[in-house]
Amino acid sequence: MGVSTKSRLYDRVFVAVVLLCQLVMVGHVQAKPEGVLKQAIHWTLSADYLDPATCSNAKSAFLVLYLFHDTLVKAMPEGFYTPSLAESWTVSPDAKVYEFRLRKGVKFHNGDTMTAEDVLFSFQRYKSAHAKFIQDKIEKMEVLNPSLFRIRFKDSFPDFLEYMLPGSTTLGWIVPKKYVEKVGDMGFKKHPVGCGPYRFVEFETGVRVVGRRFEDYWRKSPISRGWSF
Repeated sequence: MGVSTKSRLYDRVFVAVVLLCQLVMVGHVQAKPEGVLKQAIHWTLSADYLDPATCSNAKSAFLVLYLFHDTLVKAMPEGFYTPSLAESWTVSPDAKVYEFRLRKGVKFHNGDTMTAEDVLFSFQRYKSAHAKFIQDKIEKMEVLNPSLFRIRFKDSFPDFLEYMLPGSTTLGWIVPKKYVEKVGDMGFKKHPVGCGPYRFVEFETGVRVVGRRFEDYWRKSPISRGWSF
């Protein structure tokens, strides 16, 4: 069963709002980084928002995810299926096999380089919305080389990319395997490490979350030195 038409429409309206935030976060207009961008919000912040594996599918959660993390495929001004951490992908004619070729040189905030091992690990630990539905469809996941990840489904799954998009699930958001294995799931929630435009600085449950500009962000550097909700 695919994502409903109503759900897709709602997701795309949300994505349009997120795109406006991204234009500021990644600096489509070149400017010298300065100041702290502060955003007032009217909802409670949850620690689950810091970890893609457990992040709820609430639309409000994605504003936090976009701050610290990045995903294989996401909606951008170029289109709804814009290559991000995956620079390209292929789909078999029967829509059973998807291969993602990863962007080389992407750095996590702790300095580790993203590889297909991190992608496999992130897919395996995903526990949020639609997790059982998707995992029950998977036949096999493979690391073919450091830059190539393959996922094979038991049956044809032509709308898999719909589930990869932010706003549908948090499946495609990638975290560093070695770091998570070192600090554990609870340690990761206390100090998340991603490869998004801002590094984690501070989180106070229900009150605020603070990030600092990540100089080595693979796309364009943010135009503010910091960001806080």
